[in-house]
Amino acid sequence: LLNLAINARDAMADNQADRVLTLRTFREQIDPPAGDIKQWLTPGWYGVLEVSDNGCGMSQVVLAQAFLPFFTTKERGKGTGLGLAMVRGYAEQLGGNATIESRPGLGTKVCVYLPLDPNAAQAAEQLEHLRLEALRATGLLDSSAETEYDQIVKRACELCDTPIAAISLVDQNRQWFKAKIGL
Repeated sequence: LLNLAINARDAMADNQADRVLTLRTFREQIDPPAGDIKQWLTPGWYGVLEVSDNGCGMSQVVLAQAFLPFFTTKERGKGTGLGLAMVRGYAEQLGGNATIESRPGLGTKVCVYLPLDPNAAQAAEQLEHLRLEALRATGLLDSSAETEYDQIVKRACELCDTPIAAISLVDQNRQWFKAKIGL
C-alpha cells in the first residue's frame, strides 16, 4: 500500500490544482474470460486493493515495463524501481496478481488481487445483511451523495495544503459514516 501511495503521490505534480489519491477495497468473484488481464487468476473470490490517482498517467511503453524490477521513470535518487515489482511479487506469492490501467494525462489505477478463503468469503456474504442492519439501527449508514460535504472536505484539504482530497469508507455503491462521523 505504501509503495502504491508513494507512486501515486509522485505522479501528481506539486502545482496540480486538484490532486486526488483514492484507496478502495472490495471483494470480487473472478471467472476470467480468455484474453482478460485477470486470466492469470484462479477462479474464485478475491479481496481487491485499488489505488488510483489523477496524475500524469503512463504511456503504453512505460505501462508495459511498469512491473519490471529496477524500472523507474523517477529521477536518480528518488526511487529504486522496485516498488511495483514488489507489489506484484507479493500478490503472486499469495496466489493473486496486480493490474495497472493508465492513460497519459488522466491518471493511473493499480488493483492488487489477493485470494480469499472460500469459506471466509461465504461467511462474509452471510454476515453482510446483519452488518447493514446494525449500521441502520445506530443511524450510521449513509447512502446518499453529499456534495456539500465533499466541498467541505475539498476546502479543508486546500487550507491544509494536503494532496489527499478526501477519505470515505465505501462498499461498492454505499457510502458509510461519512457525514455522521466526519471522516
